[in-house]
Amino acid sequence: MGYWEEVKDVLTKGIDLAKEGIKEGADSVVQRTKESAEMVIKKTKEGVTYAQLRAKLLFKQKEFRDVIADLGDAVHDIYKENKDIYTDENVKQIAEKVNAIEDECKTIESEIEALGKEEEKQE
Repeated sequence: MGYWEEVKDVLTKGIDLAKEGIKEGADSVVQRTKESAEMVIKKTKEGVTYAQLRAKLLFKQKEFRDVIADLGDAVHDIYKENKDIYTDENVKQIAEKVNAIEDECKTIESEIEALGKEEEKQE
């Protein structure tokens, strides 16, 4: 084998190694990009879920305030008539609504808290 053939073989091997390195590097970049995109999608979904839960909680809290106001009006009307608050059916129904809404708010708050804990575990 002549000198120039050896040079050609060395250069060819060097070029082949460079091609393989570039291909592996490109594959690695593609894989990292894919993983990053998946993470972004997941975080976006979590953010949307969090925003939806917060909005739902705010609406429930407003509903809670409205029902409490209704309860106050009912109690005030009963007080003006000198009736017993504890035997009034309207007050009982409103109090049940208050309890139900309060439970719903607690459930939503626990979902929000659980979402935050999941996020902490992933980091």
